[in-house]
Amino acid sequence: MTLLIAVVSSILGFALKVQCQTQGSLSIFSSVLRTCYSDVSALYGARDFYLGIIPYFQIQSDGQFLEYPVLIGLQMFFASVITNLVSPESWQFFTYVNWTINLLFIVIAVWYLHKLSPKAARWFALSPALLLVLGINWDAMAIMLMILGLYFFQQKRYINMGIALGLGMSAKLFPILILPVAIVYLYQERNLKAILESVSAAIVSWVIVNITFILFAFDGWIRFFTFSRERGIDFGSPYLATLFLTDFRISTSVANTLGLISVAIAYGVVFALRQRIDFLVSVTLVLSVFVLMNKVYSPQFWLWLTPLFALVITNRWNWIQWNISQVLYFFAVWAFIGSYVKQPYSISESTYSYFILIHFVSTIFALSVVMRSAIRNQPQPVHDPSHP
Repeated sequence: MTLLIAVVSSILGFALKVQCQTQGSLSIFSSVLRTCYSDVSALYGARDFYLGIIPYFQIQSDGQFLEYPVLIGLQMFFASVITNLVSPESWQFFTYVNWTINLLFIVIAVWYLHKLSPKAARWFALSPALLLVLGINWDAMAIMLMILGLYFFQQKRYINMGIALGLGMSAKLFPILILPVAIVYLYQERNLKAILESVSAAIVSWVIVNITFILFAFDGWIRFFTFSRERGIDFGSPYLATLFLTDFRISTSVANTLGLISVAIAYGVVFALRQRIDFLVSVTLVLSVFVLMNKVYSPQFWLWLTPLFALVITNRWNWIQWNISQVLYFFAVWAFIGSYVKQPYSISESTYSYFILIHFVSTIFALSVVMRSAIRNQPQPVHDPSHP
């Protein structure tokens, strides 16, 4: 039943996006609520996939290489090959192929999340994140690999965990952040063999996926890393809210440094509290700090955190308040972007900044409740698959 709910929610979310695929879409969705926007649709043309470009090996017409990690780029390329064979130059068909692949990844993710905790899988399936965010980008693959990594750790299958997280890093950066947390807990058990196995497996799997591009298309391959480093302060970040509310500008280099320091502190907290907080709580802490202190808080970051929060939050109202804050931010960012083109119901910079603060504070509050519960040694549901 949980799997069916997740599939239905995902398909309904794709159906909202379809409004942007056809003429005469409902204005409240297309111009105000923006539930129909998708990077998947936009990038088929913007990244020259309709021309049959081979990502990383060929430069785009804008003079740049594709700015996504290798596995995401390969998914794009695979979908473009099918599209150009079946329905040439159809960005709609390209979108549907990618959504179908993403749906498959989400089915696998929910299946293994259910193995970790039926309650968490159910909450994830019912989350509005699937409905509103899944169709925006290519994050489903990385989310699936993250959940596989968590599952294999809980099953003490450390080589498999390393492979999943190494592949996850080849799709998005955030799954690999789990590996140092795993090392901390394995070190606590003095399980040096598991540390060696998991780290080696992660390195080998990452190298296998990336080595061809490193050797033969280095300039294209490195683009993701240079883009991530050089990207300026962007939507949803606390640095942008600070700029809008106080007119104090934080530079890109300072924001990069603050982000790295914040994640390092989170790892320090994990190490200090490793005997008092659950592994999954520690993972949630690190990834939450990573996304909150990032230079951008994209709507899909909500989807990254949703399975983790579903695993560690035990209080239903805490779960609800956090998702409400994310829904508010989701609509706020589109309303703010709408101010650039003077669309109706757009919001100002200061109003948008308050919505940034709402999602920021709400996430910290939800995490603090989880941390307090863990430190007080209250039971966490992730250890008991039969937990309701």
